[in-house]
Amino acid sequence: LTARTTELHERVNTRRDAFDRGLSGSITEALSDDDILALEETSEINRLKEERNKRLREADQGFSTSFSSMNSALWALQQADVSVMAISFVISLLFIVVEASPISVKLLSQKGPYDYYLDFERDSAEASYLRGRDQLYEEKGSEFKREMKHMERQKQVETFKTFQDAKAPLEKEMLDKMLEEWKEKTELSGDQIDSMGSGLKRMIDDYSKINTARTEDSMKPLPAFQYPVSPGEAQKEQSDEEEPSSGMGSIIDRFLIVPMTFMVTVIAFMMAHKIHAPVSPYLVAFLSGILYITLSTVYFSMKDKPSRNENEK
Repeated sequence: LTARTTELHERVNTRRDAFDRGLSGSITEALSDDDILALEETSEINRLKEERNKRLREADQGFSTSFSSMNSALWALQQADVSVMAISFVISLLFIVVEASPISVKLLSQKGPYDYYLDFERDSAEASYLRGRDQLYEEKGSEFKREMKHMERQKQVETFKTFQDAKAPLEKEMLDKMLEEWKEKTELSGDQIDSMGSGLKRMIDDYSKINTARTEDSMKPLPAFQYPVSPGEAQKEQSDEEEPSSGMGSIIDRFLIVPMTFMVTVIAFMMAHKIHAPVSPYLVAFLSGILYITLSTVYFSMKDKPSRNENEK
C-alpha cells in the first residue's frame, strides 16, 4: 500500500509538472481510471490515519498513573477476569504477612540481649533523671535554708538595734541620775565638781559609744556602769549602807573621832581662859580622854550593830 501510494504521488507530481509546462488537457483527462481509484484510496488512508492519531491523542490525555486510576483499572480487570482477582488477593495477603510477621515474632518470643540492654538503658536514664532531680531539690533546699538564716539574722539584728535605740535614752537618764546622786553624796565644791564632771562626762560618753557599737554576735549585755571612787570613799559608802540612819551615826560617819575630840578640848580650854576660870591642864587632858573613850565606844557599838536593812533582808 505504501509503494502504491508513493507511485501515485509520483505520477501526480509528473502530471502537475506537465501541466505547469503548458501541456494541453486537464489532469482528469491525463489520468487513467486506475489513477483516479488510487487517489481515492490515498484520501481514505489519510482520513483513517488522522482518525487514529486523534484517538491516540484522546487516549494519552485520559491516561493517568495515579493510585486511584490504577486501582480503578485493577478493579475493572478483576471484575472482567476472576484470575486477576485471585492474584490480586494473594499479593495483598503476602504484603500483610510480610509487614505483620516481625511484630508477631517479637510479641511471641522471649526476652533477648537487646531487651535486656534496652531495660538497662531505660533504668540508667531514669536513675540519672532521679539523681538530677534530687540534686536540684537539695540545691534549692540549701538555698532556701540560707535565705531563711539570712532573714532570721537580719530580723535579730533589727530587733537588737531597736532594743539598743530604746535602751540608750534610759541608760543616759539613769547615768545622769546616778551622777547627781554621787555629787550630792560627795559634797564637793563647785570647781571640783566641774573638773570631775568633765572627766565623768567623757567616761559616760565612752560607755555609751561602747554600748551602742556592739557587734551582732556579742549578744551578752555589758556590765553595769560604776563610778570610780577612792578606797576611802568606797569604805565610807559601805559604812553608810551598813550603819542605821540615826543622828549619831551620821555625825560619826562625817567626822573622825580624834579631830572631833581635839576640837572639843581646844574649845573647852579657850572658854575656860575666856571666863578666867582656873582650869588645870591635867583636868583638860582627863576630860579629853574621857570624851575620846566615850565617842570610840559609841562608834564601835553602832558599827557592830546590824542595820535595819540587813534585818529586813
